[in-house]
Amino acid sequence: MPHGRYIGPRVIASGAAAALVLSVIGIYAAAHRGEVSTDDAQVDGHVSPVAARISGTIIEVRVDDGHRVRAGDVLARIDPREYDARVEQARAALGAAEQQARGAVINVPLTAAATTAAIASAGAVVAASRGELSQAGAWFEQASTSELAAARARVAQLAAAADKARNDLARMQPLAEKAEISRQEFDAYQAGASEAAAALDAGRQEVLAAEQVAQARRAAVAAAEAHVSAASAAQRQAEASGRQVDISAAAAAAARANVSQARAALLAAELQASYTTITAPVSGYVTGRTVERGQVVGPGQGLLTIAPEDDLWITANFKETQLGRLRPGQRATVRLDVTGEDYPARVESIGAVSGEKLSLLPPENATGNYVKVVQRVPVRIRLDRGHAPASALRPGVSAEVTVHTR
Repeated sequence: MPHGRYIGPRVIASGAAAALVLSVIGIYAAAHRGEVSTDDAQVDGHVSPVAARISGTIIEVRVDDGHRVRAGDVLARIDPREYDARVEQARAALGAAEQQARGAVINVPLTAAATTAAIASAGAVVAASRGELSQAGAWFEQASTSELAAARARVAQLAAAADKARNDLARMQPLAEKAEISRQEFDAYQAGASEAAAALDAGRQEVLAAEQVAQARRAAVAAAEAHVSAASAAQRQAEASGRQVDISAAAAAAARANVSQARAALLAAELQASYTTITAPVSGYVTGRTVERGQVVGPGQGLLTIAPEDDLWITANFKETQLGRLRPGQRATVRLDVTGEDYPARVESIGAVSGEKLSLLPPENATGNYVKVVQRVPVRIRLDRGHAPASALRPGVSAEVTVHTR
């Protein structure tokens, strides 16, 4: 037997154990080479908070924590009496507005008809007054030109005749005194002078009468002009009253607007009254109930929360160093801590930012004491439908996720 270094049993056993461990590690690494895993994962879903929309006193609470509800189920009720009274008040206001609108609408054609009749009547009066003025003007023209001129011309002729007769009488008087003419001839001249003077006086009286007629007809013209002015003023007033139609139409439009406003107020009051019944927005399980009967609540005050019973997913927070191997659509395996069993799933989406960036106090790395920390990015994993029991899927339940990258 050649001489050499002695190897004891313990050394052999240690070497065999090390080789076995390395083999197991190699086999495990080979088996999981196409996988990316994380135990930082939880069941997630859209948790729906239920809050009061109006203020009031809670008179009934129908659910408690853990109760299963359907969308539309009544959860609680607020005392509705005040809001019902507001609805009745708004309904009465709407009725009054509608009645006022009907009266305003009816008044528009009535005002239009009355205004049209007034304008037509005023126009007829103006036309008649202008006709009277025209006739009075014609009469005045006739009296002041034809009749008066004729009377004055006749007076001029009579005056000339009277002067001639008077002159003839003056010439004949010396002859009569000398008896060169007969007394009968002289009396004829004297009678002719008297007749001419009388005719002249009569002509002058006719002129005075013609002037009086002209003055009377001038007064008639002035009266007719006054009538025309008054009728024209009445016509303008009637035409101005035509604006009452526009005013009535505007009043009707305002009344219709009041109806719309009152109807909107009624709808708002009915909507407020409907908020006295608080219903479940989604189906799920009641949790976090804080409301009690007799409690006074206000708008926006939280009453309870409904955890969804469906549309759930797993939010798995993978290290940023693992993201390069992840793709939407990859197969995955989810192990729920509550059951300890594996369920098939699939990668649905990869978050756009790290979870730390969305925290309440995001990190500020612009300092001199920066320590690099591996960030985690949320990845949404969707369980295959019908595999995981519904009783095990509760938002916040822990899970382990393995994504098969090959």
